[in-house]
Amino acid sequence: MPSSRSSRRVLFATIPLLVSLACATSPSATPLSSAGSIDGSARTTVVGPERGSLVIAGGGALGPEIIERFISLAGGPDARIVVIPTAGGADSYAPDWNGLALLRNAGATRLTVLHTNSRREADA
Repeated sequence: MPSSRSSRRVLFATIPLLVSLACATSPSATPLSSAGSIDGSARTTVVGPERGSLVIAGGGALGPEIIERFISLAGGPDARIVVIPTAGGADSYAPDWNGLALLRNAGATRLTVLHTNSRREADA
């Protein structure tokens, strides 16, 4: 059974992954927010990626609604999802790495682990 510390490491490695994977899926840019400074000065509109969606979550466990929304944005349970767990810090990850359980348990069926430190390989 994995330790609580190990589970947190997997979760924190997965969060940036979810954000980066979701960025490549949806076809439209959407304004995320308009925010001004604390003193009320000029507001700036922040726009999401030109293509894709952002799934931003932080702290604690990810609820099923977040994982289900991510899978939906990726194209549904049969969409190809590539997990790049480099932020986890391990030297290697097995194809059946336990970090995939979060997605697999939510119904994702076509999961691939790609461990690389090369941006070029990850982008390919």
